[in-house]
Amino acid sequence: MENEPSRVVDALPGWWLSSSAREHHFHSVGDDIPGLASLMTPAGEVEIVNRQVLEYFGATLEELKGRAMADTVHPDDRADVVGAWRGAVETGHPYDVEGRLRGADGIYRWFHTHGFPLRDTDGRIVLWYLLQTDVDDRKQAEEKLQRSEAYLAEAQRLTHVGSSAFDIATRTLVYLSQEHFRMFGFDPDAGIPSFEVARQRLHPEDRDRVLETFDRAVNERTDFEADHRIVLPDGTLKYIHVIAHPAFNASGDLVEYVGTVMDVTERKLAEAERERLEQRLRQAAKMEAVGRLAGGVAHDFNNVLAGVFAYGEMLVEETPVGSPLKRYAQNVLTAATRGRALVEQILAYSRSQRGKRAPVDLAHVVSETLELVRGSLPANIRLEASAPKLPLVVIGDATHMHQVVTNLCSNAIQAMSGGGTLRVALETTDVSDERALSHGTLAPGRYVCVTVEDSGAGMDEPTLSRIFEPFFTTKEIGQGTGLGLALVYAIVTDAGGAIDVKSAPGQGTTFAIYGPLEEVALAAADNTAAAPPRGHGERVLLVDDEATLLAATAEVLSRLGYQPVSFSDSHAALAAFEAAPERFDVVVTDEVMPGLTGTGLASALRRQRPDLPIVLVSGYSGPLLTQQAFAAGVSELLTKPLQSREIATTLARVLRRMA
Repeated sequence: MENEPSRVVDALPGWWLSSSAREHHFHSVGDDIPGLASLMTPAGEVEIVNRQVLEYFGATLEELKGRAMADTVHPDDRADVVGAWRGAVETGHPYDVEGRLRGADGIYRWFHTHGFPLRDTDGRIVLWYLLQTDVDDRKQAEEKLQRSEAYLAEAQRLTHVGSSAFDIATRTLVYLSQEHFRMFGFDPDAGIPSFEVARQRLHPEDRDRVLETFDRAVNERTDFEADHRIVLPDGTLKYIHVIAHPAFNASGDLVEYVGTVMDVTERKLAEAERERLEQRLRQAAKMEAVGRLAGGVAHDFNNVLAGVFAYGEMLVEETPVGSPLKRYAQNVLTAATRGRALVEQILAYSRSQRGKRAPVDLAHVVSETLELVRGSLPANIRLEASAPKLPLVVIGDATHMHQVVTNLCSNAIQAMSGGGTLRVALETTDVSDERALSHGTLAPGRYVCVTVEDSGAGMDEPTLSRIFEPFFTTKEIGQGTGLGLALVYAIVTDAGGAIDVKSAPGQGTTFAIYGPLEEVALAAADNTAAAPPRGHGERVLLVDDEATLLAATAEVLSRLGYQPVSFSDSHAALAAFEAAPERFDVVVTDEVMPGLTGTGLASALRRQRPDLPIVLVSGYSGPLLTQQAFAAGVSELLTKPLQSREIATTLARVLRRMA
């Protein structure tokens, strides 16, 4: 500034030492300065001020001389302002600082203070010239800008959105927001990374696609948008969505791309989990549909098999030893047994058919199954098996477990038509946290895991997503039904287990079957060689709407030593019972009958005879029927077709229990 004293003379002339002359000259110059101008002694006392100082502080010169100027400084700024003044006085260097000063209205405003020393001819500092410029508007604007930037940074942090700018000419990143730094794992203190460093963050499988898409957008001068993955230095994988818009200069030249990056990892993982759950829901719906179909078929088929078993057993007993008819009758029972096994397999596709629920040594089941597999293994396939010697007990049906291992091994062998290695392993595993598998979720606990691995052709993703669908098969017509793996899925999930499948084309397939490990004793083997228990003339109320089956069952009961009283109508049976409730010792009734069902009949009978043993027989059972039956007072629930031994042991058990 031209009128500043230090710019006029290098050293103060003698007349400046006169107080009156100094004051006159200062006012002639200082009152026209757009700011607060003052002369201060080296001790910090006010010497002379311009008119603007008096107006701002609302005080006279005498009042200002008696006041400590530091008292007008905002408490938060006082340390910086006083410290800068002391440093300038000690060193003789110019004084430069910003702080808030309280005006006559009590309001603080920001001022930029610039001061420099005035010296005499001997170089001694005799005065300080201070010029304080009002910068409150600028500081307010800066604070607003800082708050806006802080709000933006916080909003980006909360929404996982960062921003950036890319210079086209130099192909360099010229701006990254704090969230962008954090998202990509860059160190803000190290500055903006080079484009090559940023490029290395792209997932190797996505890198070429993303860069080609960006180059195409640059060439066409259009928006750039892409979804891709990034890999952080610690191996963390993130999913990123990028949107960038081209920016042009006044001449219409493309100069940079400005855009945003959004971390969509949580959304991608949620979508994958939703798809997995939807797939499981679709699978469950398909299995339910097959189950309903299986239940209807099984009910009617079991009624037919029940008659075959009844008359077949009687024919075997009545035919003399050595007669060809004996062999024929035995073949009939063998065929009926196979038919019953087929029905059980069909019912396994329904979750309602639980099969036998008993402790099963899975190690023994796997060992037995592998012995059968070895006997039919092709010469070009090698079997490698490993399992602990101790029993590994799960709750389920041993026959169903056998079917699981057999089906998996059979599929593995068929997948290695050109030869290979079949690996079967059995081990225990501890799950500390909930674990999601490809088909099911494991709760924390101990599990037995059966792994069946082949080195065959493997499966692609579309095939892998459908392998447990009923009737889905990749085999040629006549070589597969598409029910084997559906059976595996039904049995495993019914037993409270889960399945994990891994496969890729050319890399083979691995099935891992998990079942809860149980600390229980194994059931004792059944003694089927002993003769079945016989009745002692007990009167049986026998009810079944199938006339043929009713007659066959009555014949079986008579041969076992009971006196059956048969009814093909449940209402007639109830009326006969009501006429003489003490006449009957036990009831054997079918469930599905017109008018009054077996459970309905049981409820009516129990109301009159709470101690009456009741055996309910059905061609199709499940949890719902089991619950209804026992709620109605049924003593035992049996599934058709029945053999005479099963009828005999059940009647002996319920009669002994009620005695």
